[in-house]
Amino acid sequence: MRSLIHYFLHFGAPLLIAVFLFKEQWKKVYLIFLASMLIDLDHMLATPIFQSDRCSINFHPLHSYLAIGVYLLGLFLKRPIRLFAAACLFHIFTDSIDCWLQQVLPQKQMNNKIYPATENLYDEFLDIWEASVRATHHFLKEEDLRYYKPRIRNEYFYAVALFYTKDTEGKPNGFLGIHKNSIEMLFIHPDVRRAGLGSSLVNFAITQKNCALVEVNEANEQALNFYTKMGFKVIGRSPLDGSGKPYPIVSMSL
Repeated sequence: MRSLIHYFLHFGAPLLIAVFLFKEQWKKVYLIFLASMLIDLDHMLATPIFQSDRCSINFHPLHSYLAIGVYLLGLFLKRPIRLFAAACLFHIFTDSIDCWLQQVLPQKQMNNKIYPATENLYDEFLDIWEASVRATHHFLKEEDLRYYKPRIRNEYFYAVALFYTKDTEGKPNGFLGIHKNSIEMLFIHPDVRRAGLGSSLVNFAITQKNCALVEVNEANEQALNFYTKMGFKVIGRSPLDGSGKPYPIVSMSL
């Protein structure tokens, strides 16, 4: 439903606007509306380029509030610039609707049952870790991923108790690592984000394993917002992560 609405607003609605409001020049007007899709080239600057649950507004540079201000100023210029500016604003309106639909439409239901992990799953967990980090930890450099990846597989997995969720085919799609009363790891595959897996794993950690602490990269705003919604509050901050790298860590507690 969300995709249908989104693409109708991008391609169908402009055609209706062109045909009914600009009957004599509808082809030219429709092409101008289609040309406004060029502002999506700013997606090329993001990592990953496409992410289904990412809101474009004020994330990509040509979808920023500053860019929107420029498009508004364009309404006061002569045609065809005025029409192109209006098309860009309609594009922004369409993406705003998509952001809203992300919040209000029900998400795909998943199997949220949680299982204790065994060592034979660690390679699959590592794939989930890398996919999740690439989708959310945009502040990390490629050299950082190369540094952390073998340590995650050969050291960190063995230092925590691991639990996971799996899809209907039995393939892991998210996992949780805890030590004592602290959540040390929580990674969900990008393909199944916003399906409630993270909330299920954290609720399990809190209610079944008595976890009350978590540390989060300060630059990972999505994680900070997530844990805040789960009831955690900031209690401290470190300028370095556990490996001594300059990625500030925020400590949170229930």
